Amino acid sequence: MIRLVTVFWMVLGLSGGVGIYLLKHEVQAMEASLAETRRQTFADQQAIHVLKAEWTYLNEPARLKALAERHLNMEPMSATQVAMIADLPRRENIGPHLPLPSSDPLPSAKSAPRPSAPVLDKPRMLPAAAQPPKPVLQAPSAGAVKTLQKQATPPPAQAPALAGVLQRPPELAEAR
Repeated sequence: MIRLVTVFWMVLGLSGGVGIYLLKHEVQAMEASLAETRRQTFADQQAIHVLKAEWTYLNEPARLKALAERHLNMEPMSATQVAMIADLPRRENIGPHLPLPSSDPLPSAKSAPRPSAPVLDKPRMLPAAAQPPKPVLQAPSAGAVKTLQKQATPPPAQAPALAGVLQRPPELAEAR
């Protein structure tokens, strides 16, 4: 009768042989996949070389110049088309300025909506010889300084609204 140890070694050897056989086929499948990936990479590199050569041909300056002359009807720039910065209209002559935004980070619900920007049909152009008027600088009067100081301080109606925003909600205050 065959001993139990001999059966154990026969089963172990048979399972080892089957495992090696399956591993061999798995490695062969991986090698085939790797070879296919290498072939595809080589084909992609060849396609990139062809595309680079085509791009170089299409961007040739002489070819682009001929196409531009044929299809765009463009001409070289003349000296009369160049403008000086002084020839451009000044901003204050184009239209009214919009007011500066409020310094209040949290606008109240009672505040009026801001006016939209004015739409200009066509910007006004100054003649080349005309110079815009120079602004006259004057020292502000005492009344103007007080008015500016009053405008800079927030009205008392907005202070409680800000304080309410910075306080904890009652649900969180009770959770402590």
